[in-house]
Amino acid sequence: MVILYLILPLVFYSLVTGVIALILPLQAVTCTLLGAVVTFPVLCYWPYRSDQARRGVIPPMPFRFRGCLPVIILLGIGTCISVNNIISLTPLPELSSGFEAVRDTFYSPPLLIQILGPGVLIPAAEEMIFRGLMFAPLRDRMPFWPAALISAVLFGLYHGNLLQGVYAFLLGLVLAWLYERFQTLAAPWLFHAAANMTSIIAVNTGLEILTEKTDRFVFGTALVLAAVLSVFCLIRIERKTNIKEEEV
Repeated sequence: MVILYLILPLVFYSLVTGVIALILPLQAVTCTLLGAVVTFPVLCYWPYRSDQARRGVIPPMPFRFRGCLPVIILLGIGTCISVNNIISLTPLPELSSGFEAVRDTFYSPPLLIQILGPGVLIPAAEEMIFRGLMFAPLRDRMPFWPAALISAVLFGLYHGNLLQGVYAFLLGLVLAWLYERFQTLAAPWLFHAAANMTSIIAVNTGLEILTEKTDRFVFGTALVLAAVLSVFCLIRIERKTNIKEEEV
């Protein structure tokens, strides 16, 4: 029953997106964007709102960042660049044969659709599903790390191919940690949106060189600076929130 409760929101989101794709002759990203627009308010009004009310969290998604709003954005930027660059140093790009096709699909729509979809609204729907309706209920039943690992693995599998899956898994751990620290979906959503917007801006402005090994100096410098920025932001958030995880 618990497993069914956890996967139903994802099934609903996928079905809505699939139906839109069948009915409307639109690009995949646009269909996913419309799926997020339909799914998010439904999930927010019913399962998430009632689940948060049971925890005594009102409103269900408070915008409380404890002075860390810019730090969360910087963490999203730094994590996006550093994780992408680290993955580029592994054999994963060569092993992920379907990644280029997915990448082309992701960045082929007009810039406005990229910003509204992968940049803002799709992260909101994904955070509702994977952190709000998967991680949070799991966290009620187990310590932080098992709950974070399970939700991150599911988040990675959802993204389909190996390279994106590993990237999503690593980001999923940070996203769960942010939810744990701030106890609101607004924090992981902001991080997720910042990470996706970093990729969108890089691809559309030529800054993608930061994550490509064509210029090793630029690539290495970007990796080091992004990693340092990410560590600084993690430490800053840790100190500002100062929440001790439960030991079970």
